[in-house]
Amino acid sequence: MNKYIAPVLSACAVVLLVAAYVVFWFVVLDKAEILGILKIVITVAAVLVICGIGAALFSRIRELKRGQEDDIGKY
Repeated sequence: MNKYIAPVLSACAVVLLVAAYVVFWFVVLDKAEILGILKIVITVAAVLVICGIGAALFSRIRELKRGQEDDIGKY
C-alpha cells in the first residue's frame, strides 16, 4: 500500500494547483469583465489536464500492481 502513496499525492497536488489556477483566473477575469468564452476555454483546458492526470495515475497504479515499480530502470 505504501507504493501507491507517492503517485496519489502527486496527482492530488497537480489537481489542486490546476484548481487554484482556474480560481485565480476566474477572480482576475471577473474584475476585468472579459468575455465569458475565455472562462469556458480556461475551464475546458483545466478539465482536460485533470483528466490527463487521472489517466496517468490509473496507468501508474496498474504498473505498480503488475510489479513494475521501477519503470525508469528499463531505459
